[in-house]
Amino acid sequence: MKNLIAFLFLLPVFNANAQVTDNGKLLFDAGIGLGIEHYQFTDLRTNAANPRDTSGSVQVPVTFEYGIKKWFGAGMVMNYAHYINNDSTTDKANGIDLIPSVFFHIPWGLQKLDLLAHFGYGYSHFAYRTFTINNPKYLAGGGVFTWGIKLRWLFSTDGHVGMQFWYSHAQYKYPNGTLSDDTGQNSYHLKLDGPGNNFGLGFFLRF
Repeated sequence: MKNLIAFLFLLPVFNANAQVTDNGKLLFDAGIGLGIEHYQFTDLRTNAANPRDTSGSVQVPVTFEYGIKKWFGAGMVMNYAHYINNDSTTDKANGIDLIPSVFFHIPWGLQKLDLLAHFGYGYSHFAYRTFTINNPKYLAGGGVFTWGIKLRWLFSTDGHVGMQFWYSHAQYKYPNGTLSDDTGQNSYHLKLDGPGNNFGLGFFLRF
């Protein structure tokens, strides 16, 4: 009975030391997935907004995180998005996000499983090019707010390699993008904004 009482007393201590994340841990992950974006263009000359357009995309997120506490970390989320167009030979659209973020891990004391939420705000660049007469293009820079969740699983106890499933929501705002072409005679300023929902899988490394 005394041994059982001692074990139960020490169990929280054991769990406190059995955590995927920890102070000083460096976590790196990369993934691939799909996104559904709902963009809307607004002509800044007339403030006339086009109907919101829904498009799919291939998402490639990469994340670096430094563990400050067992349940908290800070780092950077980088994401590349390639948008799926009706005609990929004449239209190409992509975006790049750089997002400083904070990470909150559930401190449930498991050695191989990690569930976390992340929040961040950063910079996004969007480019849409049409390879037709005069090659019109739309370029814009703006802000992006994002949050998401990840479920990670280490392949071995106290290991360094695992896999993950992820979901993220992003809210984009490009307040003053430019639509122009190769002639240099046609140039318009357009606002672009909209939400996106993304999900996929990938791997992660822990050092």
